[in-house]
Amino acid sequence: MFEFKFPDVAEGIHEGKLISWLVKEGDEVTADQEICEIETDKSILQIPIPISGKIFKIHHEQGAMVKVGDILVTVDNGKAEKTKTKQATKQKDVPSNQTKRNQKYEKKNVKKQNITEKVAKKDILILPKDRKYAKEKGIVLEKVVGTGPGGRITRKDLDKLEGEVLTTDNEKNTNEKIIRIRSRRRIPPSIRLIALQNDIDPETFMMLLNAKQEEISIKEQNKQKQLTVQGKREKLSTIREVIKHRMELAWHIVPHAAVGVEIEVDNLVKERKKAKEKHKNKVKVTYLAYIVKAVAKCLAKFPIMNSSLDDVANEIIYRKEINIGIAVDTEYGLIVPNIKNSDKKSLLEIAAEIEDLATRSREKKIKPAEITKGTFTITNIGSFGGVTGSSIVNYPESAILMVGTIINRESKSLLPLQVTFDHRTIDGGDAGRFLNTLSELLNKPEKL
Repeated sequence: MFEFKFPDVAEGIHEGKLISWLVKEGDEVTADQEICEIETDKSILQIPIPISGKIFKIHHEQGAMVKVGDILVTVDNGKAEKTKTKQATKQKDVPSNQTKRNQKYEKKNVKKQNITEKVAKKDILILPKDRKYAKEKGIVLEKVVGTGPGGRITRKDLDKLEGEVLTTDNEKNTNEKIIRIRSRRRIPPSIRLIALQNDIDPETFMMLLNAKQEEISIKEQNKQKQLTVQGKREKLSTIREVIKHRMELAWHIVPHAAVGVEIEVDNLVKERKKAKEKHKNKVKVTYLAYIVKAVAKCLAKFPIMNSSLDDVANEIIYRKEINIGIAVDTEYGLIVPNIKNSDKKSLLEIAAEIEDLATRSREKKIKPAEITKGTFTITNIGSFGGVTGSSIVNYPESAILMVGTIINRESKSLLPLQVTFDHRTIDGGDAGRFLNTLSELLNKPEKL
């Protein structure tokens, strides 16, 4: 028998929702055959199995949440009976071996338990000042449930437990006081991913976020609790939950500011019309392709617009790559795949990639690598007739460009543009110069 576990498919992915099974118990499968679909952060993965055999048991129902390392299926690969026969023979011939195996198994369990305890010590969510306070009060805890955001231990939790001592045999022998505080809530995959992308410890980053969330007034929290909703309730999908968390994160951390302009694009309209006709049998040339190409040039000229802020180290990170994200509207939520190394690609290459990424986003076939490591985002509300609005920065990026629909006024074609930015790192002057350069480039589209 072979137990196939949910593999570590990409950096930052730790769990997913089992959308559908492509096989059933009793089915014969071959190596590399896809057996199920799992929805992770903004993409659906088809999971292939590495061996051939018969599906003996399916361990999870459709709709279940599975973590990396969880057993998905047990496969009968024709080796089970041989193994059992050999084990039975050994047990009859050498009875004492069973005792040895049991002892060995117990030792492994002890090792696993020690590893678990070490991990538990690392999963501490408590501010340094509260940790020091607990040590001074001599609080020794085996299990503590934090009541703060994300399960963090607060000063109130420690005051309630002051003087309570829970000891283990090891603690009695060594007379050491140990505070073991383990969070009951996991660090969300989106938070862990953002932290890893910025070389920040996920737990430290989570504590920083929780501290910021505590700044919300108690009055506002009570007001939210009192709200009641009449009618149908629907649980958020995995993707919607990720969007929710990312938007809350960006809104609580980033002080948003914006600068908007209307630019004349008569030349762009004419050039795009010619290119569309010329390449109609090869690729769909859109206004967005020209905008991405022009934005890539602007980001190379103004690197602050392609940066992010390390909140912990208080340092600005200037990104080497220019990976421009394109917000795609799908029936299940907003997806932002990005065009890697946009500054090194031609207009036609960008046009083809936009079409491909948008199509696969709507079909839920985007790969994890295509939605990570973005450095700047473009949201095109002009695709559904929008003229202006407000955007939320795609944190940890520092800026996002909103593009409206082209409007005709006084025989001129005008394109509304608005850049929203993180005011901690970017000033209005930076955003204004960025937009002015973008305007100049789009007025000479033949040179892009």
